[in-house]
Amino acid sequence: MKARSRCLAVATAALAAAACASTVGATSSDNNKLAKSVLLGIGDFPHGWSDTKQKSDDGDHCLKPHFGDTYFALAEAETTLFSDGQVAFVSSFGNVYKSPAVAGGALDAVSFATVTKCLGDYFKGHQTSNIRYEGVAPRKLAFPHLGEHSRASRVIVQLRSKSGHTNVPFYVDAVLIQRKQLVGVLEFEELSSPVGAKLEERLARAVGQRMKQ
Repeated sequence: MKARSRCLAVATAALAAAACASTVGATSSDNNKLAKSVLLGIGDFPHGWSDTKQKSDDGDHCLKPHFGDTYFALAEAETTLFSDGQVAFVSSFGNVYKSPAVAGGALDAVSFATVTKCLGDYFKGHQTSNIRYEGVAPRKLAFPHLGEHSRASRVIVQLRSKSGHTNVPFYVDAVLIQRKQLVGVLEFEELSSPVGAKLEERLARAVGQRMKQ
């Protein structure tokens, strides 16, 4: 199993807050700049991390708060994958919506049950000749309150070698933050053990601070 057998990344990254509570009157260029202005950068990470320059794969839809016409995003931005050079990966993205009400609806639509099922279905459909999907175990994740509304969750994906001798848990932690018309998601992935709580909080707080500007 390759160290980067991450099968999804979604990320995080909340979009900086606007001076007004609605994007009415803003141009598409304004919204795109707003979305990009708070994405994670390599400077947010401790020494030893790097930008892989690789995009997340198709599994990232499980955590994206973008649901067709109901919660249509006026602008979207996402990072490439950041890695510690071993088996931990972090990615981020952010959405700008028409109003705080629409942004709140998008956040609520990413329910814990829905994400858990989506991840299970994704990994089940992406088994390889060497790796077998065993199931998912959802966990609540204690996390500081950020933005106007936020939530955090953990899903442990159980993977096993086809020989049956090796069982490797794949941890997917997600932090979602909403402030005004902005929604950001931070996603953390690692094999065998979760990404450290201190790093997760450090990166989430960095995004939360940018949303206030």
